[in-house]
Amino acid sequence: MNASGAPGARWRESDWATGSPTALTGFTVAIARAVAGEPPLPLADEPTGNLDSASGAGAMEVLRELNEAGTTILVITRDHEIADDLPRRVSMRDGQVV
Repeated sequence: MNASGAPGARWRESDWATGSPTALTGFTVAIARAVAGEPPLPLADEPTGNLDSASGAGAMEVLRELNEAGTTILVITRDHEIADDLPRRVSMRDGQVV
């Protein structure tokens, strides 16, 4: 993360401070808001659910950057392709870990 708390080069300091739409749009704003308070375990509930495939890939890349920078993120998804691409997977059925 850079000094602004944003992952990688995706956001510039000035964009973070001013909320400039040149870098902070759509899902990136939601992700920035979610991690701004440095929660102990950010939740990403169906992070690609309402996105087209290109935007979904971008959202997952932002989450990967955050994870690579040291943030643990709990991703909740029914999408097996997304789950298979995550570094750790825990499956549940009927409220039980399986």
